[in-house]
Amino acid sequence: MNFFKTIVITVFLVCTANKSYGQNDTSKPNIVVFLVDDLGYGDLSCYGHPFMITPNIDKFASEGMKFTDLHSGSSICSPSRAALLTGRNPYRVGIWRLAGKNTHMRNSEVTIAEVLKKKNYQTFFSGKWHMSDINLGQPTPGDQGFDKWIIRDKDKFVSNKGNVKLEDGGSCVKVVDYSIEMLENRDKKKPFFLEVSIREPHTPLSPPKKYMDLYDNERVRYLEKSIKYGRVLRPSYIDENASELARYYYGTVTQLDEAFGRLMQKLDELEVRENTLVIFTSDNGSEHPVTHKNSERDRSWGTPGELRGMKRFLYEGGHRVAGLMRWPEVIASGVVSDELVSSVDFMPTICNIVEAEKPNVTLDGINILPVLKGYPFNREKPLSWNICYTHAPNMAMRLGKYSLVGYFDPLKEGENLQEWIKRANLSSFELYDLEKDIKQEVDLKEKEHATFVLLRDRMIETFKGIQKEGPTWPNYKAFTRPINEGQQKGIPGAKK
Repeated sequence: MNFFKTIVITVFLVCTANKSYGQNDTSKPNIVVFLVDDLGYGDLSCYGHPFMITPNIDKFASEGMKFTDLHSGSSICSPSRAALLTGRNPYRVGIWRLAGKNTHMRNSEVTIAEVLKKKNYQTFFSGKWHMSDINLGQPTPGDQGFDKWIIRDKDKFVSNKGNVKLEDGGSCVKVVDYSIEMLENRDKKKPFFLEVSIREPHTPLSPPKKYMDLYDNERVRYLEKSIKYGRVLRPSYIDENASELARYYYGTVTQLDEAFGRLMQKLDELEVRENTLVIFTSDNGSEHPVTHKNSERDRSWGTPGELRGMKRFLYEGGHRVAGLMRWPEVIASGVVSDELVSSVDFMPTICNIVEAEKPNVTLDGINILPVLKGYPFNREKPLSWNICYTHAPNMAMRLGKYSLVGYFDPLKEGENLQEWIKRANLSSFELYDLEKDIKQEVDLKEKEHATFVLLRDRMIETFKGIQKEGPTWPNYKAFTRPINEGQQKGIPGAKK
């Protein structure tokens, strides 16, 4: 009888323990997105940079999967951020260029944070928001599904608990500090989603001297002569001070690497490493210089590696970015993937991971969980990007090894951006085979005409759907202009 009672009590305790474990929800993976700003495809040591000091990111790359063909959602800031959080081409969202006065992320858009909140996740955001101007009453991160948030707003950090003065020492340092604070004070019975949005290496750049000094030597001065800049020409006055200006950029990337390393160490200390998916990527390609003196952008010395184009271009260098993912319970270590993926894939992939329903809207991304698990993968749905400048292609589309870029018909006199985007037709094109021509130098639209026609028609159809779905903003006043003379002359035929 006593033995029987013991068995009953034991079974009761086990069942009770299992019920409690289910309520904790700790079996669901935590998710961290570490998004940096204007980091070029070739800026990290693990992506081939000849002297950049990025030991923490390089170590992270060896612990998970490194993507060689991962893309941001746009070649410019605000649209890219909106694409990552919604899984949608940002022109569907209605963010044509920079969010703020004319456009912003609407409350009706469904974000990853909102999806995860419904699955009992805690949701945190720290750093650069740039999808609305909260000073104009536009949606905050809290309106888009984040429980706790702190964002940089000019000379201060603004949070759901009040304002914090911006201190010296690097924005990336403070953003990681705030991220760690959120993790330490979280509810340990719930899984978490954290987006860490770093401003660096976007200008202005002023890293502590100790980081810049790492690059003040003859080895760096010799090796930096081999670095390429997407065939975008730099003005001659910059060449005179190249090494001095470039050290601001190099030092910032190393400081950023150190900040990332601190966050990864904190995940270890909190004992959540094994069941946490961490994604490291950039919002677009590397920034290019302007063509007048005393510009803060003259300290932009990021590189797209062998790729053509930089930020604001729809050649590969504008949106192909570093992409690293670690999830020890699922992703094998030391894997390199050449699969074509994008940040718009994060939304449908996360929905699949947590068994959540996808938003009832047009998603441009697809579930890439099979890629993370190392299974064969076939992407049948093309990826596309748009940009509304007049100096370079206005749409790009990738399907397999092919890249098709297209130009809108000319901007009419007095026409604003929205008017142009909503009525534009794609009128001329270039076709590239990236397996044979990663630098996008040989236009194949005549030689491979059948492939060109197939992709051209699909691009036109895709853009018509985006045009139709994108909202029309009342009182829209933004106009466009060529970026600068150096780009206009430099990008088509420059040798650098």
